Amino acid sequence: MGNLIDEANDRFQQAADIRTAYNELDRLKAPVLRGVADLNHIEPSTKANMMRALMADRYGDEWLAQLDAAPTSKRTPERERYLALLLACAIEHGGYGFPGVVEWHCPAERYGEWFAIIFDRYDIDEDKYSSWEAAANDAPSFRVDLDTMARGPGIIRRAFWATAEDGNTYMHNAETFERLGFGGDERTQLLLSDRTNADDGDYDVIGALAVLECSLYGAVIYG
Repeated sequence: MGNLIDEANDRFQQAADIRTAYNELDRLKAPVLRGVADLNHIEPSTKANMMRALMADRYGDEWLAQLDAAPTSKRTPERERYLALLLACAIEHGGYGFPGVVEWHCPAERYGEWFAIIFDRYDIDEDKYSSWEAAANDAPSFRVDLDTMARGPGIIRRAFWATAEDGNTYMHNAETFERLGFGGDERTQLLLSDRTNADDGDYDVIGALAVLECSLYGAVIYG
């Protein structure tokens, strides 16, 4: 075990860039990650908390902003398909979720080109419009695409447990410290599907909407 921990720590400390360093930690099994944390004089805790502490120790308190700004490698076709279908699940929610659709562009098999123009159905004055179609023509709208959907799983993955003012413990956004509003088995299965591009794990419309909400708002605000 000692050699595994030393090698993992070397890969993390010698990583050429912040994204590689983060990925090196993220792939470690819990016992190895605890060993790396111990080598760096960080108290054992949850995986998310140990990763946050290790990244802050190496890159400073602004590490998360640096990570989000770091370039990513070109997506594989499997990754494009996964993110596109995740977007479709959130957009085609059958009336359950917050997105109202202005435009939905999803050419068959060209997953990298998929995007939607949406408005937030829960953030408009319903009395102002006679129908959702009327709102779509007038309400403030924004574009969501694969880049949008790619942000959400990272926010969900990096979330950490913290005690709130009511004395209960909840998962919180690692950057804003806002309560995440998404957890349990649904979070576990979603993150497994994200790591494997849906070869394993699962998600439903609730999980897809959680990804979209976290991408846009940093948390699930419509629970």
